[in-house]
Amino acid sequence: MAKKIALWIIALSVIIAFAGEKKNEIKWQTLQDGMNLAKKENKPLYVFIFSSHCGWCRKFRRNTLSNSDIINTLSEKFISAKLNTSSNQKQEFNGKKATQRQLASMFGIRGVPTSVFMDSEGKVITKIPGYAPPETFENILRYIGEGWYNDMSYQEFIESENLLKNK
Repeated sequence: MAKKIALWIIALSVIIAFAGEKKNEIKWQTLQDGMNLAKKENKPLYVFIFSSHCGWCRKFRRNTLSNSDIINTLSEKFISAKLNTSSNQKQEFNGKKATQRQLASMFGIRGVPTSVFMDSEGKVITKIPGYAPPETFENILRYIGEGWYNDMSYQEFIESENLLKNK
């Protein structure tokens, strides 16, 4: 009997400990709110464009966007927004109502998943189609989030990072 009570107390303690713990997640914004916040905080905007029916999109969310290093980098250096090309849900953007599908199409997206990076003024820095594993995406986030895209190509950035690692 004492053993059962002890097990229940331990189980309850674990549940309570994890219930109070805040889950580390990306703070997603609508496109308009993301643009406004990016401008206000002078940070780049990351827009994740996906479809509910896309297997690679699910893999990207599961493997890359749930990675704690990715979440931390996005939280520190970016404002994040997402658009679902399968959604007809309307959002306001630049004073007009449009579906998420229509908003995504303004970026000229041909496939999903696609990662769009914009500067704080709303100018597209780059669009990256397809799945990216966490290590690759972390490099992309550092390249854009630290402003290296202003000084060198992505290839030059990766080469310089590899040289630093090999020293």
